[in-house]
Amino acid sequence: MGRYNDLIDRLDGYTVGTLIVDDGVVLLQSGVRYLTLTDAKSIEVLNAVDGAEHYVALTLAECLTESTDGWPLFAGLYARVRF
Repeated sequence: MGRYNDLIDRLDGYTVGTLIVDDGVVLLQSGVRYLTLTDAKSIEVLNAVDGAEHYVALTLAECLTESTDGWPLFAGLYARVRF
């Protein structure tokens, strides 16, 4: 990732990576690991609006159902997760 927030998020107890939504499954790619998020207590994606970054909390159902033009809306975003 190479982001300053990576270190802070990891120190706060989060697992960080890229959110993947594919064929009814939500995963977090963290380095070379792929973690299934069915048991996640918290899923948050980083959203940048007008240059300001903030986290948006999501449910597993939102990750699976929110889409635009048939593509998962949150797939490919930086995410932090607590298990």
